[in-house]
Amino acid sequence: MRGDTDADGSMFAARLETLLATRVDPETGRAWTTRAVSKALLRYGHQISHVRVGRLRSGESSANPEDIEAFARLFEVPVSYFFPGLEDDPEERRLRAAIARDPQLRAIAMRLAEQGPMPKRTADAILHILEQVQVLTGSSPVDEPPADQPHGD
Repeated sequence: MRGDTDADGSMFAARLETLLATRVDPETGRAWTTRAVSKALLRYGHQISHVRVGRLRSGESSANPEDIEAFARLFEVPVSYFFPGLEDDPEERRLRAAIARDPQLRAIAMRLAEQGPMPKRTADAILHILEQVQVLTGSSPVDEPPADQPHGD
């Protein structure tokens, strides 16, 4: 369905294509095919057809948070790989950590990523909103978890 992507064919598709072009299927020693990706993702517990993989790759479909997590695991990249435009500073690392832990934040971030690289002011605005939620709820969706606690992976 073409209507669920942005005009340039989806940022996710471009990032996925880069992974597929630069990584080799360890089972075959060759370039990844959509069928091989589908089978590999199934081994990680993520059922996705080769047709859907092809649609994600071409930008015809948008990835959902579960797709993103599965591709990140398969290609051993952080989920943040699919969110280009975030500069590497402490505030934005906190935002990426919050996105990685919270499925609702991942869904929001994916919608933003489909719009193209995220300007720093957008990331700052998201951090500000998350900090306001923290003040109102007393919870801390943005702070890093203590080192002795798992990240939920």
